[in-house]
Amino acid sequence: MASSRSRHSHPWLYLVLIIPYGVVGGYAGVAIAYYLKQAGVPVVQVAGIVALALLPNTWKFLWAPVIDASLTQKQWYCIAAIFTAVGIAIMGALPPTQAGLAILSIVVFLTSSVSSVLGMAVESLMVHATPDALKGRAGGWFQAGNLGGGGIGGGLGLWLTQNLPAAWMASVIVATLCFVCSVALLLVPDPQHSQARSGFMLSLREAVRDLWIVVKQRSGMLALILCFLPIGSGAAGGLWAAVADEWHAGANTVALVTGILSGLIMAAGCLVGGWIADRMDRRLAYLLYGLLQAVAALMMAFLPRSELVFVVMTSLYALITVASPRYSRHLIALH
Repeated sequence: MASSRSRHSHPWLYLVLIIPYGVVGGYAGVAIAYYLKQAGVPVVQVAGIVALALLPNTWKFLWAPVIDASLTQKQWYCIAAIFTAVGIAIMGALPPTQAGLAILSIVVFLTSSVSSVLGMAVESLMVHATPDALKGRAGGWFQAGNLGGGGIGGGLGLWLTQNLPAAWMASVIVATLCFVCSVALLLVPDPQHSQARSGFMLSLREAVRDLWIVVKQRSGMLALILCFLPIGSGAAGGLWAAVADEWHAGANTVALVTGILSGLIMAAGCLVGGWIADRMDRRLAYLLYGLLQAVAALMMAFLPRSELVFVVMTSLYALITVASPRYSRHLIALH
C-alpha cells in the first residue's frame, strides 16, 4: 500500500509539463507578431499567422485516439517536445519577407499542431497517473502552467527578441526552455493504462461513440455549440502586439502586459469568474462576460490612444476573457 501511494504524480509536475503548449501560442501571438509588425508586415497578415497558431486546437480531439492506441504518453510527449522546440527555434530564424512569411505560416501551423499532441499527452498522463484525490489540484497546476507558458512565450520571448542581437537567439532560448520541461517526465510514474492499449480503430470508435453520447444530450449539445461561439473567446487579444504602435506602446510595455502582469491578471480573472459563476445564473453570467468584453474593446477603440490606455484596456480585456471561458461555458452545460 505504501508503494502504491508513492507511485503517483505530484500535481505541480503538470505545471512544468504543459508550459511548452502555452509557450507556442504566446510566442507566435506576441513575440513573432510584434517582430513582424515592426518589420512592416500588415496587421491582416499578422492576424492570419496568429489564427494559424490557434486553428489546430479546434481539431485536437481527432488525434486523441492515436495517443491512446499507439505509443505511451511519455513517448508522445518526448516526440512532441522535440518538434515543438525545433518549430519555435525556426520561427525566430525566418526573415519577415513574403517568402519568409509563407514558410513561417506553415511552421506556426505545424508547431501548434505538434504542441497540441504534447498537450493531449499531458492531459492523458494527468488522468491516468494521478489519484482521484489529487486530480483537482493537478488540474489547477495544469491551468497555471498553460497560462504561465503563454506569458513566457509572449512576454519573455518578446523581451529577448528586443534585447538580443538577432531574433533567432531569442527563439532558440525559448525553445530550449520548452525542451527542458521534458525533465519533469522522470518524476511521473508510468500509468497502468499504458500497459494495456487498445487498437487505433477501436479507440477511434470509442471516441466517436463517447462524443455521440455527449452530443445527444441537451447539455452536451449546448456545451459543443458554446465552444464554437466567438462570445468570450478573447480573439482580439491575439492582435495586441501587432497594433501596439497605434497606442504608442513599446516592446517593453507589450512584454510586461503579456508577461508578469498577464499572469497576475489571469489568476485574478479565474478567481473573479468562479466567484461570479457561483453567485448568479450561469447563462446570464456568460452573456454578461461577452457584453463586457465587447464594451472593453469599444472603449479601447474610442479612448485616446496612449500607452496608459493600452495597458489598462488590454489588461481589462484579459481579465474579462480569462474569467469567461474558464467557468461559464462548461458550468452552463452542467447546470
